Amino acid sequence: MDLPVLGLLLGIRHLALHGASRDQLRAARRLLISSSLMTLALNVVDPLFAGQLGKAAFDAVGPPAADRVG
Repeated sequence: MDLPVLGLLLGIRHLALHGASRDQLRAARRLLISSSLMTLALNVVDPLFAGQLGKAAFDAVGPPAADRVG
C-alpha cells in the first residue's frame, strides 16, 4: 500500500501544478486519505492481534519494520 500512497502524493502535486480544479483534486485527496488509513491499519493490526502493543504503537507512528517488508 505504500506505493499507491506515494503515487497519489506525486499525482496530486502534478495535478495541482498543472491547474486541476478543486473538484478534481478532491477525489484524489479522498483516495489518498483512504489509502493512508488502509496502510496504517495494515501496519497496526498484526501486532495488535499478536499482543505486541509497543510494536503496534511504533508502527502507527513510523514506517513498518524492515524485517516485515517483503
